[in-house]
Amino acid sequence: MRVVNGRCMGDLLGHFTCFNTHGQSTVDYLIANERLFNQILYFRVSEFVSTFSDCHCKISWEILAKYQITETQSNNLHAAPVNFRWTEDSPLKFQQALLSPDNQQKISSFLINDSDCSSEDINKKAQDLCDIFLSAAKISLVTPKKNKKGSRPQKKWFDSDLFKMRKNVISLGKIYSRYPKDPVIKGRYYKYFRIYNKCRKVKYKQFINSMLQKLDTLRVENPKQYWKLINDIQDSKKRKLLFTN
Repeated sequence: MRVVNGRCMGDLLGHFTCFNTHGQSTVDYLIANERLFNQILYFRVSEFVSTFSDCHCKISWEILAKYQITETQSNNLHAAPVNFRWTEDSPLKFQQALLSPDNQQKISSFLINDSDCSSEDINKKAQDLCDIFLSAAKISLVTPKKNKKGSRPQKKWFDSDLFKMRKNVISLGKIYSRYPKDPVIKGRYYKYFRIYNKCRKVKYKQFINSMLQKLDTLRVENPKQYWKLINDIQDSKKRKLLFTN
């Protein structure tokens, strides 16, 4: 087991956690095993607030969590209800849809069928009434159209290593935005940002060089594949321009 106080980013100086009339000391600790200690992103001792505690400071930390989502089958899931757009002429159209022969037959069956007041019968009657309203709505009302947003073009040279590095930089950036005056957090953020930016430029340069070498080879050996690759590059540039505009 390890004491995190004074050993993790955000509290490398080991701030005091207790203030009283006898002086100041460190009496509030965070203890973690070696495996969990490596997952702690930062540890911070907040300033003493008299309304929070009589003599203790608040300690906080952030842990890098790794988890795996497993798909489970459940029979208790229900489909989301259908949404309809309600306009000025919707009331009249909805009433006319209720007067259709099919819905009139359902309404008559609903009114004639006399059942007991058990919970199963009440649930069935409620479901039948909802089906009548839903049937009329599907005939008379319009469902809202889903907005189809263009997806960002996937960069072929942006591999999984760069994705992980960018994820770490974003995570450190969030911590830095919360504690902008902490020199340790600031230094670590800009260090990883420079490493990520340098690797990103190297990966892009390697990708361009490989594409040029491939074009030189295909121009002689396979002209058809050469022009196909040229067209793919031009199409990717057009998609990028459309996305940025």
